[in-house]
Order: sequence, then C-alpha cells, then structure tokens
Amino acid sequence: MLSRAGDVPQIPKRLSLIKPPERCPHCNSTHLIKKGTRKKKFERVPLYRCRACGRTFAPGPLAIRNKTYPLPEILEALTLYDRGNTLEDTARKLSSRYGHRVAPSTISRWLTEHPTLTSYRRLRARGRQLFSPARVIRAQKLYHRQVYEFAYHRAKLAFLRDGTLDDRRSAGAGSTARFSALADFLESVPTTCPHDLFRREDGARGSHFWKQSLQPVRTTFSGAKTAPAAPSSIPHSSIPPGSSSLRSRTSQPKRPHSSFPRSAPTTSAIRSFSASCSPTIA
Repeated sequence: MLSRAGDVPQIPKRLSLIKPPERCPHCNSTHLIKKGTRKKKFERVPLYRCRACGRTFAPGPLAIRNKTYPLPEILEALTLYDRGNTLEDTARKLSSRYGHRVAPSTISRWLTEHPTLTSYRRLRARGRQLFSPARVIRAQKLYHRQVYEFAYHRAKLAFLRDGTLDDRRSAGAGSTARFSALADFLESVPTTCPHDLFRREDGARGSHFWKQSLQPVRTTFSGAKTAPAAPSSIPHSSIPPGSSSLRSRTSQPKRPHSSFPRSAPTTSAIRSFSASCSPTIA
C-alpha cells in the first residue's frame, strides 16, 4: 500500500492483541460495549464504553496505553536482548519481522522503563560467555496426547548449579547450588520423560484416580469409622416436574449423622494408595 505521495510505503495497521477488559477502570462496572477503534502509528486499538458511567477507554494497563509501538514488540525486544543479542541486532530483527524501523535507542529506553522485566541484565554478560544467543534457550516439543513445548534457560541453570544465580546468596546454606539436582532433572526431561505414559488413550488423570482410590471416611461420636451412605434409591421419574430443588436434594447421597466434622483420609488409606502406585522392583 502506497501513500498519496506514491513513494513512501505504509505499514498496514494490525489490531491490538491486548486482552479485552472485564470491568470499567473508572467505576468497576461490567456493563461494557465496543465503541470502535483508535488508530495508532502501528496498530489499531479497540475502544470500549461503559454503560454505567458513560466513559470510553482503551484496554490494558495505563502505562502502555500511550505507547507508540505495540506491546508484543516491546516484550520481544526485551526477550531478544536478554538472550544475548546486542541492541543493534535486536533492532534489526524487530525491523525485519514487523516491517518498520525500530531504533536501538528506543530499545535502550524500554530496558530502562521496565527494570522488573529485565532482571537478567546483571547476569547477561556472563551468560553470553557460556552460550550464544541462538543456543541459550533449549526447546523441544513433547508429542503427548497434546503437543507441549518444553524449554529451559541453559545459562540460568548453569548459574543455579554453581551457586551464582543469586549474588546475595552465593555462599553458605542459602546458595542456589543446593538446587543442582533440580537443574539436572530439567535438563534430563527431554530424554528421560516417560512419554508413553502420556500417549496412552486409556490413561486417566491422576486427580480422577485419587478420587476413585480414596473414599471419604467419617467418624462418629463413638469413634467408629463408617463408609459413605449409598445414593438415594428414589427414581427421578417419580419426582413431579418443576421440583428442581427436590430433585437436587434426593439425588445427593444422604450423610450419616456425625458429631465431628468430616475428616481427611487416614494414614492407612494413604499408605495403601502409595503402595498400589509404587512400581514393583524385581
């Protein structure tokens, strides 16, 4: 698309990817309607109007509403720089991907404005000595019943293993070196993960298996443990129409009278459950 002069290309404005608001930022009302869009330099921001107070506003935090560049570009710039790219390389990659020029000075200003998102800058120089920007993140797709992307920061795991991830706790009992086993585990997931266990079509979730294995135990005043009562035998067909409250009460199992509140699973039940889940060692 060309401008009126015919020599300056115009970048098509993309619709902002900011999450739609749930409440009005002025009166906290939920009665919102769409009210067109606002054209910015590189994107179109949707506008919303509150029916309660009548104000029109743009979604997102106040700190990013007046930004010239879209939020995804700012976050990607911070990510590319933290991985070890220079300001010039980061600016060149952003310009190539989004089709408009981003100055290195603009990225430097973003790094200064968002210090909480760039805490890795204090370790960035040492990380560049260990891994290049293209190799600092190791990612692998896990093809289970769904496709998951597993990734970890190799430089951070190296600092975690040698105890220098936190400068204030680099020595003593508080050193991060005590988590070296965790670093080894994360690096071994792509090769030692039991992928077949997550690919089975008949596999049930652990939460479902837990509910089926452990039945609630109730304790009476005398100390005797009783099993839960069976569901009511009243058929739903005998309940007249319109008796929704009666239907919901009769469909629930009747609880026996107890002077004490419902107790947690006993220690013996937990031990039996753990024994049934533990693998048999030959």
